[in-house]
Amino acid sequence: MARREVSDEERRRAVEDYRVEVQQWQWVARRNFRWSVAGACVLLGLLGLFALFDSRADLAGNLLMLVGGLLGATTFFLKDWRLLAFAFLGAVGGLVWVLV
Repeated sequence: MARREVSDEERRRAVEDYRVEVQQWQWVARRNFRWSVAGACVLLGLLGLFALFDSRADLAGNLLMLVGGLLGATTFFLKDWRLLAFAFLGAVGGLVWVLV
């Protein structure tokens, strides 16, 4: 089977198509990561809310988890990585506070 000659224009077009496809997959991966971290923060926030009404022990840790969960819920609408970082730090910090 003979190899077909590929012109420079076809090669450039194939490389550009591949680059666009890789960028789309990277965007999907970032979106899925952001949504999963925000969902985990919301879950920890709900856990903090339940523990807040369940007992008064570790009030500061439960409030910190609740604030982290609320910030995590806001990142579903405000797609900002800095806000997500603060939500994660608040939720995990509250969890560590409660566990230690």
